[in-house]
Amino acid sequence: MVDTIKAGAKTMKLKVGEPLRSGQDIRLSYDSQAGSIVDLANNPLPSVSDQPWPPNIEVTMTTADGSNYQDGTWTNQPVSVSASVYEGTAEVNEFVYSLDGGETWSPYTTSIELQDDGVHVLDFKAVDAAGMETAERRTVKIGSSGLALTPTMVKSDGGTYTEGEWTNQSVTVSVYAGGGNRRDCLVHLYVGRRITARLYEQFPDRNHRGWRPCDRLPSGG
Repeated sequence: MVDTIKAGAKTMKLKVGEPLRSGQDIRLSYDSQAGSIVDLANNPLPSVSDQPWPPNIEVTMTTADGSNYQDGTWTNQPVSVSASVYEGTAEVNEFVYSLDGGETWSPYTTSIELQDDGVHVLDFKAVDAAGMETAERRTVKIGSSGLALTPTMVKSDGGTYTEGEWTNQSVTVSVYAGGGNRRDCLVHLYVGRRITARLYEQFPDRNHRGWRPCDRLPSGG
């Protein structure tokens, strides 16, 4: 219920009879049979409404131990994803989610539990009665099976170095690290007058797969 003060006022003051959430929008209406509202030029206004705003989606993600999960990072624990929607200026008619890039959508009714190793992409979508739409995307990366290391050793002349043998050549040791659907990494270790190492991670895109430098192997946490 919204009350107004005296007729003929150029400024309309409103008193709202219930608490409002910070940043919440309100919807205004009036009974045209009981009076009219005009602008400063005395033009009648057929209705009064606030600026339309789309729904607002909030997403919360936590790991099995109760810690907050940061979007797009690796973890070795299951992740629980919860979402809520707040209407802007119209009632929300549809609140759905997708786990396959938007191919199929399901009504969101409860938190989503992700346990399988791999990269999970979640899309949320809310549509209100006015047809305004809001979308949110989150990426969850789970790797609980550990890393498998595959080393190769090559001498400077291109020949294969056998573990334990003596050589007067420098040796490059490459260690491929991968596990399940986790991010893959490659370590180059150069053994010569001094030992140097360089770490690379594998990155896919739509056109090719390649390697780029990275700071460290993906950890289990």
